[in-house]
Amino acid sequence: MTPLYGYKYAYALPPDFLRFIRPRRKPPIRNPYYWAYYGDGWYHKHDLPVQPYGFPYVVETLSDGNKYLFIDYDNSGPALAITYIRLISDLTQLMPGFVNCFVWRLAQELSIPITEDKQKWQAAESSYKDALNSAEAQNECLDFDENEEGTRSWIAAGRFAG
Repeated sequence: MTPLYGYKYAYALPPDFLRFIRPRRKPPIRNPYYWAYYGDGWYHKHDLPVQPYGFPYVVETLSDGNKYLFIDYDNSGPALAITYIRLISDLTQLMPGFVNCFVWRLAQELSIPITEDKQKWQAAESSYKDALNSAEAQNECLDFDENEEGTRSWIAAGRFAG
């Protein structure tokens, strides 16, 4: 039998899969260690949609209603990993920073149609920007490796005096 779409392997995607992440805008100054051009745009190397890097793929929904990733990678080396946007149906799983941003953005959009007051729109815009900055800070705080061990010595960390 000929492999579907010309790919050798098919992997079922999680049921909450919506889509892979989109590429980011190419930063004006980029460190090639962290950024790579992958198919349709520049990606941060830790956010590639499909890892390991360099294997063409396609996502299709089959007749059973499930989505599958078709790829020529056999999973014999590093484990196949995906970075995707998922559907969250349990609203208690939403991050508080996201909820605050959503509330203030909604308030901004509804302020003029409901109150016809531009000052309320400006106040909601200011609160939205503050909430967005706060949410970005929360996300950066979550950026760590599990069981990460730091060093207590500047010398061991590569900083030498003199």
